[in-house]
Amino acid sequence: MTHTTVHHIVPRSRESDGQTVRLPGKFHKSWHDVFGNLYGDECVRFIELLNVQLRRRKRITNNDLHRLREKVKDK
Repeated sequence: MTHTTVHHIVPRSRESDGQTVRLPGKFHKSWHDVFGNLYGDECVRFIELLNVQLRRRKRITNNDLHRLREKVKDK
């Protein structure tokens, strides 16, 4: 049996209405490792900008990912 965890559809840190879904634990952790607490449309923009950066250089650091996530967040 796959371990599942509760995932907030809108992140609690971004004024969630409390709606949740259950996701496989490893997937849930991996999602947040990559996308943090971005909304879906922000994730798309994050991937687009990450693709541009990867074309320009071979190495991306965790700090680069953090800055990129902050850049795409709707404020």
